Amino acid sequence: VMTQRKSYKKFQNGNLPCSITTDQIQLLNKVSFEWRVLNGTHNSYSWDNRYKELVSYVEEFGHARVPQKFADNPALGFWVMSQRKHYKKFLNGNLPCGITTDQIQLLEKIGFEWRINKIHPSASRVETTSYLANCVYSSCPWDNRYNELVSYVKEFGHARVPQEFADNRVLGTWVMTQRKSYKKFQNGNLPCSITTDQIQLLN
Repeated sequence: VMTQRKSYKKFQNGNLPCSITTDQIQLLNKVSFEWRVLNGTHNSYSWDNRYKELVSYVEEFGHARVPQKFADNPALGFWVMSQRKHYKKFLNGNLPCGITTDQIQLLEKIGFEWRINKIHPSASRVETTSYLANCVYSSCPWDNRYNELVSYVKEFGHARVPQEFADNRVLGTWVMTQRKSYKKFQNGNLPCSITTDQIQLLN
């Protein structure tokens, strides 16, 4: 891997022969190969690309919980998992931690969840509801979106945020997701990622 990066650098600088071909470069790009790594962290260009992919994912699915083995983009699933690991190091003061405060703020801006807890298949409805009420991802990111919705209502006089709301597309997607979650809640389909307290706030 290190050799490929050195060869690619020669290729970029026009130092031929460089022991790597355009076909090989394309193959490596296809698996999201990172050509430059600084101090054990991905370069900002690579991070920004992944972030844009995550924003697109949020706009499509209404959340940032990308499965680790996401079939449409395995590299994105791995990247999301890596951000959580980096953030844990950041909290523990382990430097370098592979993530910056600016990147943390960008991720939180789109409702990124730093910790995902799993519900045991045999959990009762009461246990599941309790889990949803107390898990990390159902508090801060949700509250941030809720506050944005409150501001929207104050400005426009209603909570019917268009899904393609130009000023805040993530908010439009979030509102749609709350409706879907509420429908699951009404039908008793748990987990449904919305709590009774959140429903009361929205009402």
